[in-house]
Amino acid sequence: MNKTIIIATFLIFSVSGFVIADENLNNYAKSNPAIQVLKIYESPTCGCCGHWAKYMSENGFKIEEIKTNDFMKIKTQYNIKEPYRSCHTAVINGYAIEGHVPYNEVKKLLSEKPKDVIGIAVAGMPQGSPGMEQGFPDDTYDVMMLMNDGTSKVVATYKGKTKIK
Repeated sequence: MNKTIIIATFLIFSVSGFVIADENLNNYAKSNPAIQVLKIYESPTCGCCGHWAKYMSENGFKIEEIKTNDFMKIKTQYNIKEPYRSCHTAVINGYAIEGHVPYNEVKKLLSEKPKDVIGIAVAGMPQGSPGMEQGFPDDTYDVMMLMNDGTSKVVATYKGKTKIK
């Protein structure tokens, strides 16, 4: 009888653990040391940066927000050229994530681990992109892969949060 109770209790806690992890990916990420921290360098006065950080947290990333007036320094350090810049820069696993990049593009970058790449970027602050939901019509924008040699290439195109190519 005690074995049955122990096994039933184990199964209940095991199943509920999966449900909790599925419902709140950020708590799962925080409890899993293998998940890397997404360090976000942002202006202390920019609201959309915080919205993007929350979006990334809700989609499974462990977040560290670094609010600084010298957030341009990280862009220079990672050689992010002016045409690709946005209001915040995140760093994870040695890659720069510039601007309002959708979470699945970051996950793809981390899983593929391309060589000779600075990171990925969404230039500017497109309406409807993650963190920029302000009630205006969604912009169409590209996610760019920034190469170490200074070139770039489009890796995805979105309208708001919807990938269209």
